[in-house]
Amino acid sequence: KETKRSIGGIGLRGLPNENGETETGYGIDLNHRGKGYVSEAVKCLTNWAFQQPDVKAIIAHTLIEPNASQAVLQKNGFVLIGKIFDEEDEQEVLKWRLEK
Repeated sequence: KETKRSIGGIGLRGLPNENGETETGYGIDLNHRGKGYVSEAVKCLTNWAFQQPDVKAIIAHTLIEPNASQAVLQKNGFVLIGKIFDEEDEQEVLKWRLEK
């Protein structure tokens, strides 16, 4: 924040589908991991998204192996739905969901 440099990115993947779901994705520079920046960014993004009338839920995918991204989602209230096959990434991933 102090340097106003970009150290990562976060966003939503398009407009909500017919169920009011949209997907989030994010990443951060290795040198800035573990400092709470991603948790803060996810909180801000989900708060903003849920102000949009058509957004009913936000979906996220993580690798199956335990990792920091899973902790970020749990900290922000996302619930683990289960394993799914991600056709785009051609691998099994964990699906997470946060409802409005």
